[in-house]
Amino acid sequence: MSLDRYVLRGATAIVLAALPLTSGAQEHVGAHPPRPDPCGSGTLSVRLDGADSGEERYTVDCAADGTTRARGHSVISFGGMSADYVVVMELDAQLVPRLVTATGTSSSGPIDDTLVLEGAASTLTRNGAKQQIAAAEGAAYVGNNLFWPVALLLSRYDVGRGGRQQVPVFPALMATLEYQHADTIAPIDPTFAPHTFHRYSLALGSTPIVVWTDDHGRMAAIMVAPVRLLVTDTRHAAYAEALAKAGGLSGASLTTPSDYSAHADAAFTAEEVAIDAGDYSLAGTLLLPKGARPPYPAALTITGSGQQTRDSRLPIPGLEAYAPFREVAERLASAGIAVLRVDDRGVGGSTGAQTLESATTSSFADDVRAQLRFLRARRDIDGARLALIGHSEGALIAPIVASSDSTVAALVLMAGTAARGDSVLREQMEDLLSRDVMLSDEQRNVMREQQRTTLRRLAAGEPVPGVSGAAWLREFIAHDPLESIARVRQPVLILHGEHDRQVLAHHARAIARTLTESGNTNATLRIFPRLNHLFLPSATGAVSEYGTLERQSLPDEVLTTITEWLARTLRARAAGAAR
Repeated sequence: MSLDRYVLRGATAIVLAALPLTSGAQEHVGAHPPRPDPCGSGTLSVRLDGADSGEERYTVDCAADGTTRARGHSVISFGGMSADYVVVMELDAQLVPRLVTATGTSSSGPIDDTLVLEGAASTLTRNGAKQQIAAAEGAAYVGNNLFWPVALLLSRYDVGRGGRQQVPVFPALMATLEYQHADTIAPIDPTFAPHTFHRYSLALGSTPIVVWTDDHGRMAAIMVAPVRLLVTDTRHAAYAEALAKAGGLSGASLTTPSDYSAHADAAFTAEEVAIDAGDYSLAGTLLLPKGARPPYPAALTITGSGQQTRDSRLPIPGLEAYAPFREVAERLASAGIAVLRVDDRGVGGSTGAQTLESATTSSFADDVRAQLRFLRARRDIDGARLALIGHSEGALIAPIVASSDSTVAALVLMAGTAARGDSVLREQMEDLLSRDVMLSDEQRNVMREQQRTTLRRLAAGEPVPGVSGAAWLREFIAHDPLESIARVRQPVLILHGEHDRQVLAHHARAIARTLTESGNTNATLRIFPRLNHLFLPSATGAVSEYGTLERQSLPDEVLTTITEWLARTLRARAAGAAR
């Protein structure tokens, strides 16, 4: 499941994440943007979900010898947390921090940290207790819910070289920076003249963020769309609303890639389709096998959480080529199985964005039912041989549909959950806490309590600032997937990655066990070594690795397992196969 829904933001500190951003602003073309310049003073206004949520005042003193001393005072309150603290950094001539101190208070207790950054020998002293922390040499420091240091990080970008550049971030993240273009922003207030802001994409691990600088290279704004977070330099307050709109904060949506056609020598054709789903329509691509005799068996794909286009792409820099459902569809169509994949409602070519505020997993299950009706109405599709292929939340939806529709012939569940959503979210929280070496035990306990409070408020129907998709989350935390899985009687293929950190592999085993205990005699389980939640090879499976994975395509063993199992289960024949 993509992180914008599946990780519960606002339950602890904000976990930054964003959808791909599209701008309606006019692009300004130039040779290079001004070099990012962190030097000087500034005041940042922090707004979460349209509400004032804090302020940061900072000063960056740049000495003649190239060294830098930076100081920021942050007063922040959102998502159940609050903090009032001062951070001081001393940086060398390459803008690499060598000493960071933080003092003040937060909702988790007093803050008194001293961090000496010396690569692998970095040392954190917290309330007098020392610990060694491994970190890459040259790592930048940003800090959780700390925004002004982004200016220092951005200043490490070489505008002359351009393109995508990476900077390690303490302790174990990788920041990916890339200059995008210049936006000419007309403010909402017509008494102010249009102004040019230079847009950068910044990904911290798997987290895409938008950062703008002004014509002097000073950081002007930071935006994270799904959590509706906007941080603006007060000197540019008049442009804040227009910047938010240009960046997509008022309704970011995934765009549709221009070409879903089949390549010239493909063993299938590609037909663009529109599916009636009531008040909106779903745009998709139907692959039909060449040469094989209709009516064809067919499969439809179900994406994970968060609105995705039909190839199940993710808005993560470094994963631009990741299109798992396109790979699955083309492999199956080459084996004689028609495949329907659609843009989720409200994105790509599909309409229905107006429904997303109240949409839930049950709503998306109805979209799958609409797709099944569409396939069964076609004379070239065998309505008795239809399969559902779901990834993550899609693997939650598939059993909901199949348990109430005995005419579905087979299910492929990829990285599905086997516990109530609140339990899954707590499991994810524990994984995140165990990996954050900067947290004390007291802070971890406070964050756990903040998450429990948020879950209780969601369950009670109360609004929670900073938590997007409340209707979806409210249903998700109460839904037990094993209830529908226990009613599935169709053949099921269960696939999982051993290194999956978003949904641990024990969920796959629980799904298989539940099917068997409920009397399903055709359940197949396969756990792939080294694969993560995206079914890509990884070192640890951590989300922070997503943007730096060596491979962006599904391994052949995954595609072969799905294809051979479905071809056998649906009795498919590829073109030219004997009958």
